[in-house]
Amino acid sequence: MTRGEYITWCQLRASNTLAKGNLQGALEGFITDMNNHLQTQINQHLTMMALKIIQDQDFDEAEKFIGRFT
Repeated sequence: MTRGEYITWCQLRASNTLAKGNLQGALEGFITDMNNHLQTQINQHLTMMALKIIQDQDFDEAEKFIGRFT
């Protein structure tokens, strides 16, 4: 699986979880999945952004966060 395919898979998985109303599960799962691949690891700053989105329960920002990776 290429880096791009892996990111797309992570995004799809997170988007499906988010669509079920589980914002925390979507972002935590996305970060975990991305960090499992050496070429897609998410830095601490972006992880803190995701935690803020979870705290705020901001579904729109969660979608933007997940979609920002290419």
